[in-house]
Amino acid sequence: MSNIGNRIKHYTAREKMVSNFLDDLYKKEPNIITGFKLMYSEISKFPPRFPMIIEYLKSAEAKTIHIVRRNVLKTLMSRETAKKRKQYHAKEKVLAVKINLPVKTLNKELDKISFENKFWQTAFSEDSYLRVDYEDFVENKDSESKRLLHFLGVKESVELLSKNVKLNSDSLEDLIENYNEVVKILSGTGYEWCLHGDQQS
Repeated sequence: MSNIGNRIKHYTAREKMVSNFLDDLYKKEPNIITGFKLMYSEISKFPPRFPMIIEYLKSAEAKTIHIVRRNVLKTLMSRETAKKRKQYHAKEKVLAVKINLPVKTLNKELDKISFENKFWQTAFSEDSYLRVDYEDFVENKDSESKRLLHFLGVKESVELLSKNVKLNSDSLEDLIENYNEVVKILSGTGYEWCLHGDQQS
């Protein structure tokens, strides 16, 4: 069989596997809300690993909560530190790491993250999509939790709990090894504000 034939066969098998898994996950059961976490890395790479997930969610009109960080530089740092640690989540404190960012491609990387945020916002219907800004959730957890629960059709009195802990310092200077170079390359650009806080002025 040719390489193309093998790829088609592999894709078809993967599509069936994903569909069967999601069918089972979303079996209707009274008083139960079921969901899963989908990472950009699973749908945004080229070629994407699981493009069929998005089509399934759209056809099933499943509710999608999109957690976005306005500060795209911090999004980039979260990704890079996770790669370095080989750890994306933790239930206890982890060792601090520093990243040397390649400044020549930095603006392009931030553009890519900004595009991802906007693209996925338009990929779903308004009725089945809710954007939650990470910065707003951290600052106003109670009101944002109620908004999220209302979207899911769950009583707003339900308490949202997570055993995961924060992995990185809020200070970019603590995370970026070549911080002064980054400051220089972003000064005067649309991303300069990311160095100074979580809200664009």
